[in-house]
Amino acid sequence: MIKKILIYTLILFTISCSNDDNQNNQTDLEGVWLLQNITTGAKLTFENNNFTIQSGTVTIKGTFEISNNQINGQVVSRSGANNGGLQPDNFTGNFDISNDRVTFSDFSGNWRAVFSTWYGRQ
Repeated sequence: MIKKILIYTLILFTISCSNDDNQNNQTDLEGVWLLQNITTGAKLTFENNNFTIQSGTVTIKGTFEISNNQINGQVVSRSGANNGGLQPDNFTGNFDISNDRVTFSDFSGNWRAVFSTWYGRQ
């Protein structure tokens, strides 16, 4: 009986730690990020499980999930001229945060256009 309780406790602890790591990544990414810290340039906003991309007249909104340093996104709405240029609506890629700077890599589809450089935390 004690052995079963110990195993159950270890499983719960492992799951809890795993969820904390994902939550920390998400918390690290949350906020407003400016393309190369240019205040008049493109802006990425991550809040809870939602993202917004603003660039010129284009606004794209969606949801995202994080697993380790990989982001999986799903577009929910688009507006502005030529807003359909980024495809497909589902995308994946990697990110790395260091010194209030996030860099992105290996994004699927033509999302590389948005996520091909660094963004600074606003």
